[in-house]
Amino acid sequence: MNRRALWIVCFSLTIALLASCQTMRPRTPALVFDPDGLDAAQTVKPKVGSLVEEAHFGYWRAKQRQNQFVETNHIPFCANRAFGWSLKLKHPVAADAKVIERFTLPAPPATWGAAEGSDRLSNDRRTVTTEREVTGDGRWIGFVVWKLAAGDATGPHVTEVEIDGELAARFVFWVDPNDECPAELDDGPKKKKRPGKLAAAESELTVLANR
Repeated sequence: MNRRALWIVCFSLTIALLASCQTMRPRTPALVFDPDGLDAAQTVKPKVGSLVEEAHFGYWRAKQRQNQFVETNHIPFCANRAFGWSLKLKHPVAADAKVIERFTLPAPPATWGAAEGSDRLSNDRRTVTTEREVTGDGRWIGFVVWKLAAGDATGPHVTEVEIDGELAARFVFWVDPNDECPAELDDGPKKKKRPGKLAAAESELTVLANR
């Protein structure tokens, strides 16, 4: 075999090998809306700023009781399911510290409730901006609680929290499609609260503060 024929054979084998490798390479699934390139399969820890000692995010399986809270960034969708976040700061801040929450959905909801039509909403109605308060000894913010509603979009959501203009935390979480919801989440008649009874969110905050 002359050199030219040998070169042609080697070149053909190289092309065939490269094509085979390309065929075997697994495809990367496309994401419709993916904040900062994060894959929904990843467990994403909250991004926190220098002010924050602890950041907590999760949902309540059924009623807002401390033994029902699941700390995670994946929420199985159920109408009326409560979810939320809290921050513990390294040092106390002033009671009048300006705490801003920006909550962004993958698609606008049917309604934002009291915020509807206000300047708190972005033009595309996907983001709402809310002022929050520092509680306790000036080191805790939250629990800030939201509830899912029928028709809300599943997929990636983002909540950003600023304290006096400085980014304190960024929560990236996913609301996942789900067909199994506790009967307790049905939006039936509400019982009156007994006087002096702590709200579930405050109870959960106390448990975390005493860790």
